[in-house]
Amino acid sequence: MNYRDIYLKAAKFENPEYIPCNISPAWPIWNTYREKLEDIARQYSICFPWYKPGSITYDWFRPYSHVEYDSVPGVIYVDEYRYDAFGCLWRTRIKGCIGEVVKNPLDDWSKLRDLKLPEPEAGIPTESGDPEAIISWDKIFDSMEKAKSEGELVFAWLPHGILFLRVVYLRGFRNFVLDLYKNEEKLIELINVLTEYYLKLIDIYRRFSGRIDLFSIGDDLGTQVGPFIGPQHFEKYFYSSYRKIFERAKSIAELVRFHVDGNIIPLSRFLQDLQVDILNIQDRANGVENIARVFKGRKAIDIDISAQFLAFTHSREICEYVKYVIETLDTPRGGLMIYTETYPPTPLENIEALAKALSTYIRRHHK
Repeated sequence: MNYRDIYLKAAKFENPEYIPCNISPAWPIWNTYREKLEDIARQYSICFPWYKPGSITYDWFRPYSHVEYDSVPGVIYVDEYRYDAFGCLWRTRIKGCIGEVVKNPLDDWSKLRDLKLPEPEAGIPTESGDPEAIISWDKIFDSMEKAKSEGELVFAWLPHGILFLRVVYLRGFRNFVLDLYKNEEKLIELINVLTEYYLKLIDIYRRFSGRIDLFSIGDDLGTQVGPFIGPQHFEKYFYSSYRKIFERAKSIAELVRFHVDGNIIPLSRFLQDLQVDILNIQDRANGVENIARVFKGRKAIDIDISAQFLAFTHSREICEYVKYVIETLDTPRGGLMIYTETYPPTPLENIEALAKALSTYIRRHHK
C-alpha cells in the first residue's frame, strides 16, 4: 500500500499496516548535511515520504563574501525584508526560516477601514510572503491534479496562522493583549472579516475536479506552558470562527487536519467539538500522557516530536523515547501519525537515530 492509503487508514482508525511518519528537516539542516542527509532519506525512505532525489536546492554560506574559497555548507545568515499579501512586513535572519513580523499594518484601529485583504480569486496567500506572496489557483489545482494522477494524497490548505496568529501579525502582540483587556469590539469585527475571507477561499476549492483527501489548516495557539489566551477569551473571540472554517473545510474534504503548536490542553474541550479529524500537536509541550488522556481514540493524533529534544538529547535516548510515544498514543485500530521537524543545531546522528527508531517501531501487529 502507498503512503496515501496508509495515511487515510491511520486517520480513520482502520488498522493501518504501519504508523505513517514524516521526518521533515528544515532547509538549513538540508543545507548543512546535504548528501549525508540525503543518504539517510534514501535508506529510511518510509520516514521521508515527501523526499525526492534531486529536489533539494543548496546554497553556499560565505563567511567573508570577498573570499570565494571560504564557501562552506551550513546555516546562511541574511537580513531580508518582505511584505506578505496582508501588508505585514517580515524580517528574516536565517535563510529557510520564516522570520518575524516587524511592522503591523493595523497597529492603530483607525486603519481598519482601509485594510485590504488579498483577492480570493488570486490564490492562496503564504504566511510570510515567501517564496511568493500568493500561490495562484492554477498552480494549486495543477499540483492537486498531479497528486491525484500519481495516487498520492490530495490535499487542500490554508496559510499557517489563519486567525489567532494573523490577528497578532496585523495588530502586534502588545496591541492584541490590550484589545483583550479592553474588550475591544473591533477585534471581533476583524476576526469576522478574516473568517469570511477564508470561507471564500475554501469555496473556491470546490472547483477542483476530484476528491480532496485532506484539508490542512494551522494556527499556533500555545506557548510551552499554556495557551496564549485563556479559554474564556478563546471562546468569546475565536471559537465560533474556527467552527465555521472547519465545518466548511469538512464539507469538501474527507478529512480535516489541524496543526496547532504549543500547550493547548486547557483548550481541549473546544478542539474536541471542532470538525477536525487529525490533530497535529506537540508532544513535550502538552505532555504525552495528557494527550493520551484527552485525545487518544477520539481524534487521530499526528504527534509532533519536539525539535528541541531532537537537537539537544543524546542519540541513544531517541530510540527509547520513540518507543514510549508509540506505546502511549497508538490504539489497536490506529489513529496515530508521527511528524518531526529538525532545525540547527540538531546533529546528523540524531536524525539517523530518529529514522532508525521510527522504522523499527512503526510496524504494527494486527490483532
